[in-house]
Amino acid sequence: MHISRLKADWLIGIISLSIATAILAYDARQKIWTYTSGASPTKTVQAGDIVTALPRETWTGGSPTLVFAMQVGCHWCEASADFYRRLLQDNDGHSFHPVVAMPQSPTEGAAYLRKLGLNVTDVRQADFHKLGVPGTPTLILVDGRGRVTASWVGYQPPDKQQALLNRLLPTRTAHNAQSNLKD
Repeated sequence: MHISRLKADWLIGIISLSIATAILAYDARQKIWTYTSGASPTKTVQAGDIVTALPRETWTGGSPTLVFAMQVGCHWCEASADFYRRLLQDNDGHSFHPVVAMPQSPTEGAAYLRKLGLNVTDVRQADFHKLGVPGTPTLILVDGRGRVTASWVGYQPPDKQQALLNRLLPTRTAHNAQSNLKD
């Protein structure tokens, strides 16, 4: 009787572990890649593409636009909020024009951005499939003619954030380098 009880406990443990693993895997999949249509786009945005999924007036002529592709409830968008806040504060409107593209309405998107502490006034509703966004968050750097010059998909870990700041804020980087030389 004692041996059969041990076998039953072992079997219950294995089943419980299997169920917990399945739940965690499903939850992680939902948090890592959140698609708007349930499937990835046929073509992922890349340098050289012309962005047609956002209105033409999005492109500010001479200065680049940084499109933040995010969506309400995206775990990695929330995890990126501190970095995005720093990026927006350091930019101060000089290196790029920030635009947030979301599948939700601009009103719902703006409320979500306020909750995250992100001060972006240009919020657009966008079809991520047409935009070529495979998951959120995604950053897309677009020149004044609507041509993609670079993109970054997914959460950017701290070791990659500084390189991204240097790429997106070249005048800030040069200013900081000159300040460090004076010290």
